[in-house]
Amino acid sequence: MPLRIGHVRAFEMFALGEPVSAQDAHAWGIANKVVSRDTLRAEVQRIATLIAEKPAGAVALAKGLMRNTEAVLAQMEQESGIFSAQLRSAEAKEAFRAFAEKRKPDFNSIGNN
Repeated sequence: MPLRIGHVRAFEMFALGEPVSAQDAHAWGIANKVVSRDTLRAEVQRIATLIAEKPAGAVALAKGLMRNTEAVLAQMEQESGIFSAQLRSAEAKEAFRAFAEKRKPDFNSIGNN
């Protein structure tokens, strides 16, 4: 949950045990939509029917792939390494220099590093 909504919000949820409003859950990305109490059962049935019509094996595999925290964290670590390296690259230095000098960057003059 901290990866999804941030440590502060997650800690507040678990430490205080207070309910989260539907609007907050939607805004935080832990609910897909907000529906009225009157239409809740019909909407749940509609979505369940849509999922049930899909190939069960494919749905299970997709769900498993999305919940593979280790793979997500490994991807984030790889992306962080690439991003850090790019920040030290000649391209980044030229971009920062151009920004500071209020000019358009000239990436053609630095080659491919």
